[in-house]
Amino acid sequence: MMFLRKKDIAKLGASWMPFADAASDSLPLAQLMRLSLFQLSVGMAQVM
Repeated sequence: MMFLRKKDIAKLGASWMPFADAASDSLPLAQLMRLSLFQLSVGMAQVM
C-alpha cells in the first residue's frame, strides 16, 4: 500500500489538485481529500 506524505503532495502542484486552495484552517487538505474520495466512491457505485 502506498501512502503519500505531505511533502510528496506539495510537489504535485495545482494542476493535479485544482481545488487544493479550497483548504482552510477549518477544512484542512487531508479532510478535503477524504471528502473527495467519498464522492469518487459514490460516483463509481452509480456507474455500476
